[in-house]
Amino acid sequence: MKFTAANPPLLSLSPARKHVSPVAVAGIAALFAIGLLYLYLCLFFALHQREFQYTLGGTRSTPEAAAAA
Repeated sequence: MKFTAANPPLLSLSPARKHVSPVAVAGIAALFAIGLLYLYLCLFFALHQREFQYTLGGTRSTPEAAAAA
């Protein structure tokens, strides 16, 4: 028996899927949304790192302002 690249032996044993479960689609969509939210938060904190680093309960000062004083 010869197998072509489009028909490997493992795929020939699996049943054909006629439809995709709505639960699977919702799960993949939720994982995708969580991934996008995580990337957004990473970018947000990267862009505003200086503000968070120097204003959490301390004085509103940066190293540049302290050096200039």
